[in-house]
Amino acid sequence: PLQTTAQRIEVQAEAGVQISATAAPIIGIVVNEAVCNAIKHAFPQDEPGCVAVSIKAEDGHTVVVVEDDGVGLKPSKAGTGQGQRLMNALMQSIGGRVAIAASPERGTRLTALWPSKER
Repeated sequence: PLQTTAQRIEVQAEAGVQISATAAPIIGIVVNEAVCNAIKHAFPQDEPGCVAVSIKAEDGHTVVVVEDDGVGLKPSKAGTGQGQRLMNALMQSIGGRVAIAASPERGTRLTALWPSKER
């Protein structure tokens, strides 16, 4: 795992998942935005924590999840920033979508999915 000052980043990839040349830069931007937001907002006063990134194939889609165990998402902030709008527009360009919600335990979860054979 990669470690920042107080947070660590864990990455898990399912074997055999492929990302097309069209989707790869888009997914790179989306994951970068989500990880940066997690480190910036989820851990005030540089609290320790973890940002987990995973990718898998599921029901004809490729799914990327970026999840942190930080302070959680304020409902009033869900989907309101420029980064969220950018991620939505990019994902739509490959027939996908992105959703941001509170994690089941603690923190925030971003889920991006798109057809394994995007348009």
